[in-house]
Amino acid sequence: MKKGILRGIAVIFIMNAIWAVSLLISNTGLLILTWLSPFIASIVASYSASKMKFVSGLAMSVVFGFVMIFHSILFELNGNRVEGYLYGIAALWAFFILSLPVCIVGSLISIFLVKVKKIVKEMHEEEEKNRWVFHPISKEIQ
Repeated sequence: MKKGILRGIAVIFIMNAIWAVSLLISNTGLLILTWLSPFIASIVASYSASKMKFVSGLAMSVVFGFVMIFHSILFELNGNRVEGYLYGIAALWAFFILSLPVCIVGSLISIFLVKVKKIVKEMHEEEEKNRWVFHPISKEIQ
């Protein structure tokens, strides 16, 4: 579970760093990266977690909330005006509530992908096992 959560946190930080750099280059930046980061991070966290995959994906919404508060603080320190609802505990709850459905969907997609991968692997192993079955006819031919 730790490995999955750490990988998800890394995805959130990398995508938000790319967004911050793009914001320095242009005024609009790549804002879509900010809102896609909890979705992709929940997929990565759920996929790479060994246990409690769903919880690992949901944890990304909390991480996203803290990262967005950090963005708000940096934005305000840069001299820009930050509205009251984007600051403090209210902002954490707002970003958590906004990213929670996205993280739920990402976790469910990841769990589905893990199940499909397991089924395909079992089918492949069964096929390999059946391929090398000894047939009495082949013994007579030899």
